[in-house]
Amino acid sequence: HAFHSSMLQALREPMIELAAGIRLSEPRIPFLSNVCGTWISAAQATDAHYWAEHTYQTVRFADGVGQLLQSFDGVILEVGPGQNLSSFVFQHPEFKKDRDLVVLPSLRNRYDKQADRAFMLNTVGKLWLSGTDLDWTSVV
Repeated sequence: HAFHSSMLQALREPMIELAAGIRLSEPRIPFLSNVCGTWISAAQATDAHYWAEHTYQTVRFADGVGQLLQSFDGVILEVGPGQNLSSFVFQHPEFKKDRDLVVLPSLRNRYDKQADRAFMLNTVGKLWLSGTDLDWTSVV
């Protein structure tokens, strides 16, 4: 796949049309933009052009992690298989071991021999130990 590369720039106009047909709202939960590498603005989140750019612009993940690490103590949960993004957090220059920060993967990588359910429940246990509020009715 050529996601987040100039090879997708030809899809810019169709993506703008597609996104323009969707009711876009201001985010209720703040999140970091992979397009600009900082907190998304309401104007960006509701702009069809922004979402088209998201498909072909370079991902600025390291910039976003830097923004997060400057102002956040808590839990960073990697959603998806593996621990690649979590490892990038640990390698970031802004990461300090003495911080009150927990970084957890949600799903095992393909080389892990542990069952998916056991791995996920282990992560849920670590979330609980970290003091994270969980809606336990949706966990298991």
